[in-house]
Amino acid sequence: MTVGGLLLYTETVGMSVYAIYIATVFNTICSAFSGVTFSSAIATLVNPERLQRAMSFNQMSMSVAAIGGPVIGGMMYGFFNMDVFLMVNMVAYAIAFCLEATMDFNLYSTRGEDTKKEKMWEGLKSGFHYIKQRNVIKTIMWVALWINLFFSAIAVGGTYIIIELLKVESTHFGFIEASGALGMLLASLYFATRSEVKVPLRFSKISLLLLAGSVGLAVIPLVTDFSYIAIVIFYLIIYFIFAIFEMGINMPIGVYMQKIIAEEYRGRVFGLMETMAMSMMPIGMVVYGMLYDTLPATIILPVTSVIIIIISLVMLRSSILKEAHPEYYEKAALPEGVANTTT
Repeated sequence: MTVGGLLLYTETVGMSVYAIYIATVFNTICSAFSGVTFSSAIATLVNPERLQRAMSFNQMSMSVAAIGGPVIGGMMYGFFNMDVFLMVNMVAYAIAFCLEATMDFNLYSTRGEDTKKEKMWEGLKSGFHYIKQRNVIKTIMWVALWINLFFSAIAVGGTYIIIELLKVESTHFGFIEASGALGMLLASLYFATRSEVKVPLRFSKISLLLLAGSVGLAVIPLVTDFSYIAIVIFYLIIYFIFAIFEMGINMPIGVYMQKIIAEEYRGRVFGLMETMAMSMMPIGMVVYGMLYDTLPATIILPVTSVIIIIISLVMLRSSILKEAHPEYYEKAALPEGVANTTT
C-alpha cells in the first residue's frame, strides 16, 4: 500500500523527495514488524530437526537477492523509468504476501490456547525480566551489542580505505562487496547441507575470533607495496572471508536462540536484541567516522581487532559455554568407558 501510494502520488503530482522519505519511513516500520515476527516464527514453521536448514535457506535467499538485486536493478535503471520500479516493487510485495498467507505459523507451536494476553508495556517488562533471569541469553545480547558497535570499523572504514586511500575504482569495489554476498551464499549452503552444530556457542566463539583476526589483516595493503590487481584480489578474499565467518557466528547462535527461548517470549527477546544491536550501529558509525578523520587506519583496525578478541574471550568464557551446553561438557569430562547417568 505504501509503494502504491507513492506510485499514485508520482502519477498525479510528480516525483518528490519528501514523498520518497515518507514512503521509506513507512516501509522501514513495516519491515521491522515483519522481520522480527518472521524471525520469531521460524521455529513454529518447521520442526526442530530442520531448523538450521530452514534458517540457512532463508539466509541463502537473502544472499541471492544481494547478488542479483543490484544487477537486475542496474539493468532496469537503464531501460525503464521510476514508475516501472515501483510497480515491480508492488508485485514483489504482493507475491510475498500471498506466500506468507499460505504458511501455518502454529504448525509446531507449543503455546497453549489459553495464553494470557498482555499489554505492550507489560510485555516489554516481562521480556526484560525473562532475559535478566537467563545468563546465557543476556550474555549473547551483550556480545551482539558490542560486536555491532566495533564492527562499524569495517562498515565505515572498508569503503574509506578501499576507495579513498587505495584508489580502487567503484566498479571493482562493487565486485569486492559482491564477494561478501557470495561468501554468505556458500556459507548458507554449507549450513543447509550439514548436520546441526553440536556446540553452537563454541562454534560462534571460534568464528568470532577468526573474524576479529581478519579485521586486523585488512590493513596489510596499507603497509605493503601491493599492485592494483593484488589489492583488489586481496579485498575480494577478505570480504569473502568476512561473510563466511559472520555466518559462522550468526547461524549457530540463531538456531540455539530459537530453541532455548520460550515461544511466548521469542518475539520480545528477538525484538529487544535487534533493537539494541541496531541502535549501536549509528553510534559506531559516528564514532569511527571521527576516528578515521583523526587517526590512521593502520592503528584503528588492529586495535579494534584486539578489542573484539578480548570481548570474545571474556564474555564467551568457558563458564558461559558450560552453562549453555552442560550436556556436552559433562560428557567430555567423564573418563573413557564411564557412562553418563546424569538426567
